[in-house]
This record gives sequence, structure tokens and C-alpha cells, in this order.
Amino acid sequence: MSTDTAIDIKNLNIQKLTGSEGYSTWKARLSVALRAMSLWEIVHGTRLRISVESKPEDLAKWTKDNDHAMFFIMASVSDEVLMNSNHSSAKQL
Repeated sequence: MSTDTAIDIKNLNIQKLTGSEGYSTWKARLSVALRAMSLWEIVHGTRLRISVESKPEDLAKWTKDNDHAMFFIMASVSDEVLMNSNHSSAKQL
């Protein structure tokens, strides 16, 4: 699977999450977008870093995909929500 990161966050029609209101709609739209970009497995936790740590090429791809997923998640939440989040991985966000 290849990750299509040419998708612009502005074109996804995902309003920024500013609190708990609208969370269900935000989550539904963002999860579909992340699936379309083949990033959902990283966010969902079914594609784990530990499973590729011994393979440098796969680890590099996992790291790049994790960074892309984090970018899209961070771009779709307000600063206030982001400040109260763990930033260590896409899954933690």
C-alpha cells in the first residue's frame, strides 16, 4: 500500500475539533481520510513500530507514515485540544 500524502487537509472538509462537541463527526471524517491515505493502521495501533524495528526500510516507512498521520491529526484539532494531547505518536494523539 502506498500513502498518498498529496491530499490537502483543507480539501478534506474536516472542521477543527475544539472540544468534545462534534467529536463523533470529526472522528468519522478523519478516520475515513486516514484510511484513504493508508495511515489508519498506524493510528488504530494495528501497524506497530515494534513489528518493523529490525527492518530499516520498513522502519523508515513506518516513521514517515506516523509523521504524516500526526500531521493530519494535529492539523484537524484546535491548539487547545492539541495542548492537552500526548504527541509521542499518531496513536497517542
